[in-house]
Amino acid sequence: MKKYLSLLKASMSYDMNIFKYTNKNMKGYAKNLFPLFLALVVMFSIGTLTYPLAENLSKINLTYIMISIVAASLTLLTVIEAIYKSQNILFDAKDNDLLMSLPIPKSYIISSRLLKLYTFQFLFNLLFIIPTSIIYIYFKNPSISYYISTLLFSTLLPIIPTIIGSFIGLGIKKLSSRFKSQKIIQTIFSIIMLLIIMAMSFGLENITNSIVTNADKVNNIITGILYPIKLYLNLINKLNAIDIVKLFIINIVPAYLFVLLASKFNLTNANNDSNKISSKKKNGYNYDKSSKLIALTKKEFKKYISTPVYMINTFFSIIMFIGVVLLASFKFDIVINYLITNGGEQISISDIYEMIPKFFISLVIFTSCLTSITSSSISLEGSRISILKSLPVSTKTILKSKILNSILITIPFLIIGDIIAACSFKFSLIDITSSFLISIILPIFVAVFGLIVNLKYPKMNASSDTEIIKQSASSMISTLSGMVFATIIAILFTIESKYISLIITIIIAILTLISYRVLIIYGDKRFKEIN
Repeated sequence: MKKYLSLLKASMSYDMNIFKYTNKNMKGYAKNLFPLFLALVVMFSIGTLTYPLAENLSKINLTYIMISIVAASLTLLTVIEAIYKSQNILFDAKDNDLLMSLPIPKSYIISSRLLKLYTFQFLFNLLFIIPTSIIYIYFKNPSISYYISTLLFSTLLPIIPTIIGSFIGLGIKKLSSRFKSQKIIQTIFSIIMLLIIMAMSFGLENITNSIVTNADKVNNIITGILYPIKLYLNLINKLNAIDIVKLFIINIVPAYLFVLLASKFNLTNANNDSNKISSKKKNGYNYDKSSKLIALTKKEFKKYISTPVYMINTFFSIIMFIGVVLLASFKFDIVINYLITNGGEQISISDIYEMIPKFFISLVIFTSCLTSITSSSISLEGSRISILKSLPVSTKTILKSKILNSILITIPFLIIGDIIAACSFKFSLIDITSSFLISIILPIFVAVFGLIVNLKYPKMNASSDTEIIKQSASSMISTLSGMVFATIIAILFTIESKYISLIITIIIAILTLISYRVLIIYGDKRFKEIN
């Protein structure tokens, strides 16, 4: 037991302080303000989405169905999160070789990592559960059984979806290990699985559109598929020892079985395979003569495509962008019917065609701002950064390679979207020019800004890539800043002017030049300080 507790403490101690600032002048309480602010913003957003639903359901005395819907949605989101988080946290951690060499049962290693994954999922779930519970209390004023059962259910809710996502992650890992380029195959399998799950979730749209009128049917579907939610709803009305025991058994048994099964998996497979591949290349004397910038860019790209969580977290918005553009271009009648149905008589077909250029450029901006590849690129170097510093290459070239890798991944797909949209809809010359320029300039700005943030807040001692990409200050700041920036630009598009898109393009170009100048001045000094 002492070994397990020590292992658990070591595993958890790395990552619970997500935002670790090193500014000596900053007081202790100030270090927690940003994550607290971010959590409050997310909870407020969730509250504004669920309040209208609760208000309508309360009129027919079915407020509890809001809980079912939120719990079902949260279950799906937790599964998606677990699919790509589990692969790095459970199986691809950097300390695999070290732990496997110690006299520690493999089940201890898996269970401690699973508990860490569960902790992050639990904190993620609280962002949804807290505002939903406050809204339910506001409308229903429930008895003490609600508070007790909610506390219990909140603790147990992440377990099953985390186990399901981890099982899928384990399956992807096992399948990809049969291929030579297993990391790339692992990424492809993960993206395909996420697309399937999202397609299934979009299929539920017809149900959610008629929630109020078919509330009982929706609740029966949810509780029929997700039995723990049914037990929770029973406990809200009346605490029952049998239901509590069922709830514990349903959640604990799958977790125990997963630990047993995952313990059979060889955690050192990935490292051994990569070593074999690299040794074959060395023995074959296959050396690539390239310029320093191109060689470093290739290195960045190989790291990108060989890290599933990195690629999924940054490339998924691009996939969604292409999907939306294709849907709007080839199935535009569906889009028109949806907008007219939801917009009522206020929206006409002519209004829709008039809004398309602004909507498309806004989509390009949101996609670019949410594709921040460089915000983790410095941290992903880890202990290898000392090797990178020792190369006969200037810091400016190293930073340029990271920017070049980012824009080469992003810009081609945005340009493809521009071409499809320009061919499908009648854009003005100004809109066509603006969309193409923004598709080129904005990804550069996002790449430069993300690099500046990562230089300011690097995380060099993470035990896995997932912790850097999903749980570091730089990635969170870059994502939040991108969302704020894209929202501001979207608001500017409401200004009635024929030249607004061109004005926005000029603003983005100026910001890009300023940020690049800041990177050149600040980046060289800061990069040398990072250890």
